[in-house]
Amino acid sequence: MRILAVIPARGGSKRIKNKNILPLAGKPLLNWTIEAGLASKYIDKVIVSSDSDKICNAALNAGAEVPFLRPDELASDYSSSTEVMLHTVDFFRSKNEHFDICILLQPTSPLRSATHIDEAIESFSTLNAKAVISVTKVKHPVEWINELGESGEMDKFFVDNALSRRSQDFTKQFLVNGAIYIFDTISFLNEKSYFFKNGCFAYIMNSLDSIDIDRHDDFKLAEILLNNRLS
Repeated sequence: MRILAVIPARGGSKRIKNKNILPLAGKPLLNWTIEAGLASKYIDKVIVSSDSDKICNAALNAGAEVPFLRPDELASDYSSSTEVMLHTVDFFRSKNEHFDICILLQPTSPLRSATHIDEAIESFSTLNAKAVISVTKVKHPVEWINELGESGEMDKFFVDNALSRRSQDFTKQFLVNGAIYIFDTISFLNEKSYFFKNGCFAYIMNSLDSIDIDRHDDFKLAEILLNNRLS
């Protein structure tokens, strides 16, 4: 079984400029994911897919492979990770290089470690899964979440007396945390998705390891946690 890890890192981040190569706890954000992938016991190849020369150079310096520069049409705000993965798999197949399993590792999850990756791969194998996707427990019940009206009115906010119930009275609910997506390559090519209706299983991570950097406060929290790990 050959395993390919793909780290998608485009250059045009909007909320945090140059996010993927900004220093985080002493190294570029991208490096945390590259190093986790390289430290895995099972991954055969770790590559970065990017449209940015700066990101590609940073990836190479961190030990990842950069076999191509991602086409501009796959680096817009509207490009999906599915399209990026299809492009990557097609690239390697055109070179007659095939992988049984693909893993998508987003660089915005710097607290996801090699241990997490390997446990998820082992779960994939044990369960004979088509996909394993990382999730984390939702802190508050989704029944406590609703839309507000244009002027902030809450006329339709309170549903089924949900706010009068204690959080422990609700069933456990989970959220896809964006850290790990493992999937069977052939199934992915056939279905053009890794969210399979059948054969998809969860790998549960705790909330602190599940931080997904999207805003500046996420970045600051991740830096505190990583510095605590290093101290």
